[in-house]
Amino acid sequence: MRFAIALTAVVALGCTRDLDIDSRLFPCSSDADCANGKKCHPEHNVCVEPGTEPIFPIGADLPPPPKDQDDHTDTVDDATSDTTTTSGDVEDIVEDATVTDDTGDETTGEPDVPDAPDVEDVPDVEDVPDAAPPLCEDGQCEIEGECYDEDDTRDGSWGCQVCLPLIADNDWTNQPTTKDCSSTLCVTDQKCNAEGGCSGGAPVDCNDDNPCTDNPECDDELGCQPSNNTAPCDDGNKCTGDDTCADGECKPGEPPVCDDGEICTTDSCKPSSGCDYVANDLKCDDGSSCTKDDKCAATFCEGETITCNDNEDCTEDTCDPESGCIFTPTPNTCGDDNPCTDDACTLEGCANTANTLPCDDESECTIDDVCADKGCAGTTITCDDNNVCTSNTCDAATGCVFAPNTAPCDDGSKCTTVDVCADKECTGSTPPDCNDGHDCTTDACDKDLGCVSTPQPDTCDDNNPCTDDSCTLGGCANTANTLACSDDSDCTTGDACAGKGCAPGETITCDDGDACTVNDCKAVGGCDYSAPTLCSDGVECTKDLCDKVNGCVFEPDDGQCVDGNDCTADICDGGCQHPAVTGDCDDGDPCSVNTTCSGVNCVGEPKCDDLDPCTVDSCGGSGQCYTAPTCTDVSALSCSPVAGVCFDCGNTMVDFEDIGSPPPDNAVCDGGGSFQTVTKNGVTFTSDGNKMLGCSNGKASQGDYKYLVLKNMHKGHTITVSFPDAVSNVTFEARNFLNWNATATSGGEYVFELSSSSGGQEFNLGTGTSSLVVNQVFAPPVTSFTIVWKSGLYNNNTGNMGIDNVFFEAAICEPTPP
Repeated sequence: MRFAIALTAVVALGCTRDLDIDSRLFPCSSDADCANGKKCHPEHNVCVEPGTEPIFPIGADLPPPPKDQDDHTDTVDDATSDTTTTSGDVEDIVEDATVTDDTGDETTGEPDVPDAPDVEDVPDVEDVPDAAPPLCEDGQCEIEGECYDEDDTRDGSWGCQVCLPLIADNDWTNQPTTKDCSSTLCVTDQKCNAEGGCSGGAPVDCNDDNPCTDNPECDDELGCQPSNNTAPCDDGNKCTGDDTCADGECKPGEPPVCDDGEICTTDSCKPSSGCDYVANDLKCDDGSSCTKDDKCAATFCEGETITCNDNEDCTEDTCDPESGCIFTPTPNTCGDDNPCTDDACTLEGCANTANTLPCDDESECTIDDVCADKGCAGTTITCDDNNVCTSNTCDAATGCVFAPNTAPCDDGSKCTTVDVCADKECTGSTPPDCNDGHDCTTDACDKDLGCVSTPQPDTCDDNNPCTDDSCTLGGCANTANTLACSDDSDCTTGDACAGKGCAPGETITCDDGDACTVNDCKAVGGCDYSAPTLCSDGVECTKDLCDKVNGCVFEPDDGQCVDGNDCTADICDGGCQHPAVTGDCDDGDPCSVNTTCSGVNCVGEPKCDDLDPCTVDSCGGSGQCYTAPTCTDVSALSCSPVAGVCFDCGNTMVDFEDIGSPPPDNAVCDGGGSFQTVTKNGVTFTSDGNKMLGCSNGKASQGDYKYLVLKNMHKGHTITVSFPDAVSNVTFEARNFLNWNATATSGGEYVFELSSSSGGQEFNLGTGTSSLVVNQVFAPPVTSFTIVWKSGLYNNNTGNMGIDNVFFEAAICEPTPP
């Protein structure tokens, strides 16, 4: 009944138009029933976030709203509406009220029979005509004289205006602004707007990142239409060449020929790097007659060098790679290192006879060297460079040497008086004095003519406007004058010459009477009032102003310090200050209550929490609270009031087919993962030091087992199994892991003890026992039990044990005694 009441409340709330609800608990038949961008779960018929499962435990689907005998949906639960009638609900009562007191029956269509006149012969009350039958059936919308079924969409609204009779049966219902829609194939992520239209979104990018397709612009009706091309491409395989696009894919070209022509490498091709040449150690032939036992080494063919020796002193023993050993007479073995002797090998020994061959006496100061009497001699050369400024000598090692000297010389110029050699050149110095003593002449020297004087009357101009310039017999004269002049400044007036210079006149005064401009005078342009007076106190929250009379003024402005936080004050005092305040505040969340300031933060309490772990509480975007039972299938599930966990009283089991590490939902049973705590179906398995594997495949010969493994246990180690609520009995399968039982010692006993606050038992996984079913009844019920390894040896006092198929019965599932 609690579930039915909650469902009725949800359905009733669904009849409020534009209600912003948290759709986690809202039943639905399609996405159109869901608000806030949520989708209708196809299996459980409740609204959820896209791609997620319902947050409450999954039972049977939510039932549809109940219907009465006339197939109309009740607006009030039958339990409350049927108290006034035995055959109809509130709607039936309304229908019954339309029957008149006439003998005729509107419902049968028979004609009315006039009532017998009463004592006063009062005429019958005129029949009220039957109401016109409704245009549309229940569950339809009547809009502008047309009937629409539930979830019908208005043409041109792109799914943003829908017939929802529970919300409005005479008008289209605008979908939430978070609902997805699409008015064109060329825009994505569009949303319904407040007017029931489809807008927003971003342009579709038709680029499919495929080099083998050409991507034209998006077509509003057809969308993206990529076309295949035949462009060159790269299939990522170095063992194919000249790859080309075909049918939208990169097709491989002809494979390369991997042959380096070397017998000492093994040739192959690797897709990642291409041709690969790996050195081998095969027998080979290096093509040389000077080696033997040839063999490949480091990609080269190499052999052992043979020895050629004929034991003759006057022969040279060599080896030719093509013909083999060669023994050549070598008269040079009798050589005396003298080019002026002929050396020979005779029966009497070496002979060194004088010759007259050309030779080199190793002197650069001789030429035409020739041998004579076993010696070398040449003709002495003459060294002369025809330069008076060099001294000529000859050096046997380098030849002619022309060293610079400092002898007197003549440089051929009349503008020098002392000429001396320097750096192999004749250099003159000490020019003659060509000054004729006249200021109005230009005195110079010509190397061919000597001193030359030229009159220059214009040389007396000193470019000074404050002097009068002239040329006299005594030279140039520059006399001061008192003419008007300019000192090049617009800030003075009445400038005049004085002492051959321009003296500035009086300084002008610049003042525009405005304290908000800078009074300045520029040498070019004069008075300048264009620069404003700069007013800045460096404080961000003050208004920096300027008064034309008083100058700069700085006014604090608290309005520039507003931070939008109810829990801070906004003050401008040497800068923005935000001290914390106390009192009530608004955190902007309709789902929180009792919001007060804590420091600078607005903190509230959850609005929707009935403190019942067996209900799922939620809050809609408008602040509306919703409650639904945690366990939705009341016929099969019971809720734990302690942990809020739903128990399937018909079959509660834990297996380890997909346990992970520790465990992701998509893990597979591959023997991976090592940890000390595993939680599966609400049951927690905890070891006290030995590690656990998520599950084990075992061996194919053992049936490909999949179960929880306790690995490397020591005697005294334990595993504790904890339940979310009290259980009255447990059954599980204990397994030997792999071939443990094949190496048993000490009598082959491996004794474990199950213990709890309500008693326990021992069980033995000894030699020959691959698995054992253990059942334990707990009276009174318990929330946990422990398994400890008591005796038996394996692998240096360590061992492995498996647990699988844990069945348990929750105490809350037991019937209540009468």
